[in-house]
Amino acid sequence: MIPDKLDSTPDFHGKLKEVEKKLENFHHETLSEIKEFRRKFDKRYHLLYIFIAFIGLTLVWYAVWTIVSEIPIISNPYVAGILGFAILLLLGRFFDRIV
Repeated sequence: MIPDKLDSTPDFHGKLKEVEKKLENFHHETLSEIKEFRRKFDKRYHLLYIFIAFIGLTLVWYAVWTIVSEIPIISNPYVAGILGFAILLLLGRFFDRIV
């Protein structure tokens, strides 16, 4: 636990702000580097990039499919259909409000 005396010193707050600023800059620089790498990779190896994205999407779909099949109420196809229709209907209305 940090003593109250240490927490209230201006030096502590100054150092804390400095560390926050450094972390923010590091985060921004890292994201910029990742975006640049992804852009270059997509440009140079476009088919491989599409294939990797397809594999990732397939694995996510498989995980969702497996998790949902373990929920007892949703394993009934009628309940799943009604729930899916309701979700799509709500998303459509939400999308209409955004646009």
